Amino acid sequence: MLRDWRRRGLLENFGVLGSNGKWTYAYGDVIALAIMAFLVTRRIASDLGDALHIARAAVPYVVARLEKSTPSLSRYREVGFLAAWANRDGDTMQIEYFSSIGKFAFAVPGYLVVSFDALVAELTPSLPLRDQE
Repeated sequence: MLRDWRRRGLLENFGVLGSNGKWTYAYGDVIALAIMAFLVTRRIASDLGDALHIARAAVPYVVARLEKSTPSLSRYREVGFLAAWANRDGDTMQIEYFSSIGKFAFAVPGYLVVSFDALVAELTPSLPLRDQE
């Protein structure tokens, strides 16, 4: 999957190519790739570019939940949800963050809401912990 995404030009800012021809990735990149793969394989996001945009936007909120003992990430733990939808031009994604969805309503068709807690619960078995880097 990564080779295909790289060939398509989606991973230009991901990883460093080593002299041995192998790629190494930063912790945030690994998290973003895991989220992107989840969104695509579960058919939650059919467009790879949109999946990448959503995944990149979700990274600090997912990392904050994985690293509960890091005080500097507490502000990200206060936000529970990400909402994404296509702008009127159809070419760009709008992303907003919410602490709750109690009064959640949009006047746009076709939006996606991601619960960071649910996403982390789903991905945790396959995500590396930072101290395992």
